[in-house]
Amino acid sequence: MSVFVLPTIVRKENGKVSAVKEDGMPPSHPIYSLNDLIFIDKLKNSLLEIADQSLDLSFFTTPNDSSYGNLKNVNTSFSPSEVLKCIGFIKEAFQERENEFVRPITYEGIFDGNGKQIKQAFIQFEEGKLLWKKKIDRWGSLSVWNDVASFQWYDDENKRWGKKIDLTTEKPVLYELINEGGKRIKGKRLDYDLKKSRFYDALEPELSNIEMLAKYAEKYGYELQIVHG
Repeated sequence: MSVFVLPTIVRKENGKVSAVKEDGMPPSHPIYSLNDLIFIDKLKNSLLEIADQSLDLSFFTTPNDSSYGNLKNVNTSFSPSEVLKCIGFIKEAFQERENEFVRPITYEGIFDGNGKQIKQAFIQFEEGKLLWKKKIDRWGSLSVWNDVASFQWYDDENKRWGKKIDLTTEKPVLYELINEGGKRIKGKRLDYDLKKSRFYDALEPELSNIEMLAKYAEKYGYELQIVHG
């Protein structure tokens, strides 16, 4: 079961924290990409390399886990100024040094000229030497995961997967794969492209939502807390 992570406006009185619910409050949206950024070591370490050395991630790393029976941080909250400073440093890091981040681009899929996602295709190889060369068709799978996009062909004769081709650096000629009567048939040459987005594009709305919550909390004397649910 995945963790539901929610930035929350709270009231702190006599050392006790309670959630604030008022008419006119800005909505609080769950964070997903930000949570990955903070808790996937590869991403967090890269952020720390491109960000101001004063960046303090305690707001994110000290959550209220009471839903899971852990009361350690139930009364730990952060001032709006602390949160705004943290958000500001993260935004500044990506605005100024995005290309140095370990995953500036995220791939979403491989699509044909009509906008249809392609998950299988054929590729053609030449094998042999000089006059003895012959063309061999192999079908394979296309896949994307974060900053990786690849095609891996399959050898039906030997029942094994062949090498992966990195589609972020190479653009091999691929052909349509048609499933017909349980058989894979090679079709026309594919016009295909990788659909990608900036990693920061997913972060920005989450950062902006927390920034809006912090400004509301600052105006009315509240604090903020990350809640795991």
